[in-house]
Formats: sequence, C-alpha cells, structure tokens
Amino acid sequence: MTTEIRPGDHVCWFFETEKQHQKLITSLLYEAFKQKEKVLNIVDSMSVGMITGYLKDHTADIEKYKRNGQLKILGFEKSYTQKGVFDPDKMIALLQRETETALAEGFSALRVMDEMNWALHELPGAERMIEYEARINEFIHGSKCLIICQYDMRKFAPETLLDVLYTHNICVIGTRIYDNCYYIPPSEYSGADLPAAKLRNCLNNITEYRQVEEALCSLSGGIAHNFNNLNMGIQGNADLMLFNTDSNHPNYRRLKTIEKLVQRGSKITNQLLGYAREGQYQVKPINLNIVVEETSALFARQNNKIKFYHDLEEDIYGIMADQDQLIHLLYALYLNALDAMINAGALFIKTRNVSHNDIKGKLYKPSPGNYIHLKIRDTGSGMDKDIMDRIFEPFFTTKGPGNCSGLGLASVYGVIKAHGGYIDVDSCKGLGTTFDIYLPATDKKIIIEKKLTAEILRIEKAVIGEEPLIHSIDERLMDKMEQDDNNVKHIAIS
Repeated sequence: MTTEIRPGDHVCWFFETEKQHQKLITSLLYEAFKQKEKVLNIVDSMSVGMITGYLKDHTADIEKYKRNGQLKILGFEKSYTQKGVFDPDKMIALLQRETETALAEGFSALRVMDEMNWALHELPGAERMIEYEARINEFIHGSKCLIICQYDMRKFAPETLLDVLYTHNICVIGTRIYDNCYYIPPSEYSGADLPAAKLRNCLNNITEYRQVEEALCSLSGGIAHNFNNLNMGIQGNADLMLFNTDSNHPNYRRLKTIEKLVQRGSKITNQLLGYAREGQYQVKPINLNIVVEETSALFARQNNKIKFYHDLEEDIYGIMADQDQLIHLLYALYLNALDAMINAGALFIKTRNVSHNDIKGKLYKPSPGNYIHLKIRDTGSGMDKDIMDRIFEPFFTTKGPGNCSGLGLASVYGVIKAHGGYIDVDSCKGLGTTFDIYLPATDKKIIIEKKLTAEILRIEKAVIGEEPLIHSIDERLMDKMEQDDNNVKHIAIS
C-alpha cells in the first residue's frame, strides 16, 4: 500500500483514530527502512517512546536504525519553531540541508514524518503554516525528499484541513492513499486570485468525475452485453446437447452444471447492467410500503434467524421506479444484514415522506422536491471505517476469497443512482449498520398491483444466484423442440 508514495511527493494524512495512526505510521516507517531512506520524524504530542513502542511491537531493532543514523527524531521546537518562532524560509532551508545530508550519508532519500499538532499551540508565526505547505512544493517536487504531514482530524478545524488539502499532491484518508485531484500547484496557489484557482479546480474535478463515470458506465454496459451474448451461445449449445442426452448419461450432469454456471453468469450480467444504468427498466408509480411489506414477509419466512420491524408512513408518497430493481435492491440489503448476523438479529425498516429541506448535513446537495426516506437498520456485527469506505465497490466482500456473490451493494448503489436517489451508510463495529436511502417522490396515481409473491421469488433467485436464465433459442433449438415436445421440460424458460 505505502509503495504508492515516493520521493518528490508531498502527502497530507488525515486520520481520526489512534488505530489508524499506529497502523499506517508503522507501515510507513518500515517502508522507509526497506527502501534505504533516512527518516526524519518530527514529533509534538507523540513522544519518542510512542514511536519506538510502535516499532518494538513489531519486533524491530529500533536501536539499529538509531545507531546507523537511519532514524532521527526531533521535537517541533528544534525544527519548526527554532528560537520560539515559526519561519517558513528557515524550515524549508532545514529540510533542504537534511535531504543533502541524507544523500551524502549514502541513503536513497529523506522521508520526513511530520506531526503537525505544533501549529495548534498558537506560537508566533504558526498562522503561516498554510503558506509553508504551499511553498514547500517548490522545493520538494523532483527532489529526493518525501514529506508526510500528519493531521489529526479531531483537533484541526475543517477550514484549515480544506486549505491543507489544496497544498498536497497526495492525500491519505485513514489508511488509504489517493492521488489528490484537489491539489493546486504552487504557482497558482500563490497567484493573485486564489479563489478563482480553487473554483477552477472544483469545476474541473466535477467535469472529470462525470467523464470517468460515463466512461465506466459505457465500459460496464459493453462488457455486460458482450458477456451476455457469449452466455446465450453457451446456453443454446448446451440445450441442444441436452435434447439428445439421457439423464443417466455421465455427460448429462456436466451439461446441467454448465447450465447452472451460465445462470450465475447471467445474474452478474444483470447486476452489471444495473450498475451501468443500462438495465431495461420498466418505470411506473409504485407504493414502496407494499414492496417492503411483501419482500420482508417472504424473506422472514425463509430466514428465521432474522426478525423484521416496520415503521411505515401511512400516506406514503409514490415513487417512479422499476419494480424488479426495487425488489432486487431490498433483497440485496436484507442479505447484507443476514450475513452480518452471527446467530440471530433484527432488521428495522422505516419510511417517511420528506423534502430536500429535510436532507441536511450530507456530502451531496439533493435536487429540490419531495422524497421518500427509506431507513434500514440491522443489529448485525457492523463495520469499521475501512470496510465501510469500500462496500459499494463491485465484487468487494469480507467473506474471503472465492465467496463473493457478485456486485452486491455496488448494484444497490447503481439502482439508486439510476432512479435519481441518494444513499448513505453509517456503521460501527459491533453496533450494526444503517442505510438511509432517499428516492424522488411522484404525484402520479399509484396502480395497486396484485400480490408480488411470484415476482419476489423470481428476483430472490436472481439475487442469490439461482434464477433460470431466459435463453436465446436459435432456429435449430426451435426445430428440435417441434420434433419432440417432451424435451421442453429440459429447458428452463422464464
């Protein structure tokens, strides 16, 4: 993970827990030792004992690195605030000297591990910290120096951290490393119109994000369509062979296995199409409460370790949605909750009519209008932040190799986005998980559907990988079916 950063990088590291800090700082130090880099560790609230303790916990011979000069630990008063005042020019000059010294001593580079809490002490010159963060880029890029500035998000003000973000080309959030698309080069940051530079930066990121999103959707859709064509060819040929194969023949079982594998492939294709927003949606006004009640009732009958509790808005708004995709979405969330329950547990489902004014404090700004708020909370094992950051990634699973069942929650995300909605997740290890989903409301008249049981069962099989495939039957297969009607029983058609 830490090999993604290298000399010449200026890294801002935002962390919120001591566990995140210990995990990554240990990894970063070991990586430096392995790369034959000299480490200059500048500390404030962290003591020398804490850092050496981190390494000793991993059986490192810390004294060896001290003796050979590869690890040097300084307090902020001997680096940032010499003579009690912070001066960006003096600090940059110090880093230049330390880099030259490290190279002269035979090390490959200088890695500066920079704890930034010193800036909170209100010492003279500390208000120039952001100026320093911007100017250091003129020295560091192209040099043999790597600087990792550590910011505890529990201590620094958000507006300060936002400025920090603009001045680093690499960003670490928790323990994950990212190229920082919000970085502003020093020539622009120190220019006459910084607000205009920040605005251009944000607008460019919006445009590029949209372009990447469209490219991924197009790629996903193309792969799904091509894979589906291959699946149809495999299924058609397997069906033709099944017509002439007795059920007692050794190859009969192998052909049925091929058929099941094709069905699993079809499931992933359908999820991928939904993720790419190219699924063949049949949108109509739907009462979400009815779908929730019927899907949860059927799921509970088939999975007795989970108990459902409903708190549904009586006069719920309608939503314009594809019923199949909505059932798929709910079943995927139910299964996610079931997987998180060790023995047994409960799932609480709540619906409410809301407007965009009720959706506050989010990373997104909802479009004006009315929404249905669907809240699904489970009493499962919960997730830590590292897992929660990845749950909407395609094929991500915590079940171990070979146990991923498909796109999972990525398809949930794709369906919600395709319907113009929003989704949030909140979880804590040992305290369960909550999904908050907002779907745009409609004032169109809702058509009361017949019981959804058969439809739910069909989609349930799709979610868990047992749905019979809708086969593409060519002329040869049709001819064979006409020759012997009894053979139709070998073909799964829905």
